[in-house]
Amino acid sequence: MELSGTEVKTNEMTSESTFVNKILGAEKVTTPAGTFDTYKVEQQISTKMTIANMPKDMKMPNMDSKITTTTWYAKNAPHMIIKSVSDGMTMTLLKYSK
Repeated sequence: MELSGTEVKTNEMTSESTFVNKILGAEKVTTPAGTFDTYKVEQQISTKMTIANMPKDMKMPNMDSKITTTTWYAKNAPHMIIKSVSDGMTMTLLKYSK
């Protein structure tokens, strides 16, 4: 599934993002909160930024970015996030009660 054309504009800046989501499969994930049947989903976010009225002699760092996040969602309602990994950072569900 791809969602593209998400755009933010101001007088000075334009930012356009593209979101691509892929279901990678089903996995059983164990965290301190328990063991859950999950769907493993990968999301890639690509963002391009431009600045208006930039002087030609002014050099800006590359403001384009691409981030990949892998998230495990519980198969059963409320379909909460069980685990998420992005750019070396891992988050896991520590506690859950009904």
